[in-house]
Amino acid sequence: MERIEAEGLDEEDFKAGKEGEDEIERKGSVLVDFQELVKDDEITNFLPDIAHELRDAPEKILACMGLAIHQVLTKDLERHAAELQAQEGLSSDGETMVDVPHIHARIQELMSDDQREAGRIPRTIECELVHDLVDSCVPGDTVTITGTVKVSNAEEGSRNKNDKCMFLLYIEANSVSNSKGQKTKTSEDGCKHGTLMEFSLKDFYAIQEIQAEENLFKLIVNSSGDFALEAGALVLGDQGICGIDEFDKMGNQHQALLEAMEQQSISLAKAGVVCSLPARTSIIAAANPVGGHYNKAKTVSENLKMGSALLSRFDLVFILLDTPNEHHDHLLSEHVIAIRAGKPRVVSGATIARMNSQDSNTSVLEVVSDKPLSERLKVVPGETIDPVPHQLLRKYIGYARHMLGTYSDEFGNLDFERSQHGSGMSNRSTAKRFISALNNIAERTYNNLFQFHQLRQIAKELNIQVADFENFIGSLNDQGYLLKKGPKVYQLQTM
Repeated sequence: MERIEAEGLDEEDFKAGKEGEDEIERKGSVLVDFQELVKDDEITNFLPDIAHELRDAPEKILACMGLAIHQVLTKDLERHAAELQAQEGLSSDGETMVDVPHIHARIQELMSDDQREAGRIPRTIECELVHDLVDSCVPGDTVTITGTVKVSNAEEGSRNKNDKCMFLLYIEANSVSNSKGQKTKTSEDGCKHGTLMEFSLKDFYAIQEIQAEENLFKLIVNSSGDFALEAGALVLGDQGICGIDEFDKMGNQHQALLEAMEQQSISLAKAGVVCSLPARTSIIAAANPVGGHYNKAKTVSENLKMGSALLSRFDLVFILLDTPNEHHDHLLSEHVIAIRAGKPRVVSGATIARMNSQDSNTSVLEVVSDKPLSERLKVVPGETIDPVPHQLLRKYIGYARHMLGTYSDEFGNLDFERSQHGSGMSNRSTAKRFISALNNIAERTYNNLFQFHQLRQIAKELNIQVADFENFIGSLNDQGYLLKKGPKVYQLQTM
């Protein structure tokens, strides 16, 4: 490598070496072609196995090459500095101020199409570029950076109070290889098969604890004044399950769920970031009623203070009521205490004791079983079964259909089993009778407008007993069966 030095060379070699130095200074890196390297006679004389060593142990060869290039360039810089000092007459005794250009860049990893479809967000890391590396790349370039991973203290008094990481990792770059300056081989080179060598640094990332709290669906976070794209719980749970507790306490976060539950994606347009991320997530949520107690006189939507548009997007809604029962609570408390104390169970299955009386036939579950319901319902060999006769079952189904109709016409309109807004309705049989009477009156009089006192009179004739008649009419108005047209005036919507 000493042949690159300018000392002892003729004018043509000096010009060639000067052009090589200018190219190195312009690009900020030294490009070594593998094919040209193994064909160099001077190098192969000293290192005949350089091709195999580059493939098997590239660290040693690259370190030697870097040291040689560094020594040659350092000697040339020292010679050039000595010439300048002699010309300008700089004194080594005086204090010298040196201005070092540097920038802090944020690099982002390249992702394949498979990784992008999976919903993973590209990772980023800070990088420090100094001296000639400052102008080596511009935003949007594809670069390969080689450097040293270092640790820096987090900024004191940062606005991000939820950041629990005390130290941050960054890369002090030593070399920047820009894809725009790479030498590409064409068909004119006469080489059909080339050898590709890629040297990359392992990724190091700091693990930070982020308190989500109300930022469950927030995709843009602010870090030291800069915006970066981060994934929320729904994006990270793509093709999985997302559990949400205290669903009624989320406030304005409900609007973010509408698109995610209907379109299975989350759209984002903020701070120059415009994207659509997949959120094919199953949501399991738990909510508490207003006031801590469930009011059976109100609908599910009214108890939860939740919009019917969001509630209708859930396929299944279960109401869990804690009904006071001293015997049941005693069994549950003993069960929990036995589990905590590590006591073995007396029996493995469930024992059911039948108590026949003159009025009813009841069953009491004495011991809670570990087996699932599907296993407990299976017929045990030798067990006597008394099935219900199919003639009796047919009569029971016919009786149920006659007494409890679905209240729908031949077109399937007005299904009371599920309200129009998906939030259900209490006192279903009472509402059916009242709406049926209003339909008959509207068809007979050709008028679907009713005054409030007329509605009260109709309810009185039907002997409909409700605790608060105004709330009853308001519930029908909320469900869409009645429409308030003015003060004390309602229009029937089921005709």
